[in-house]
Amino acid sequence: MSPNWQEIVANLLSSGLGRAELAEQIQCSKSMVDQLARGDRGERLSYSIGTKLVSLHLARCPVSSSALTE
Repeated sequence: MSPNWQEIVANLLSSGLGRAELAEQIQCSKSMVDQLARGDRGERLSYSIGTKLVSLHLARCPVSSSALTE
């Protein structure tokens, strides 16, 4: 099973991160964060961005880690 990127991004944004700050933290464009938030991207997400999202999610949203296994 792959992680639910849309839910992970939603959790991170709910944790207080802004879209621009999230993009900076995972080293991608703000438009990619927008696409991930809408569910338009993520099926073929790069390993680098995926691991950064997962690490950030575990650090900021430990209670919401169910999104990692859907």
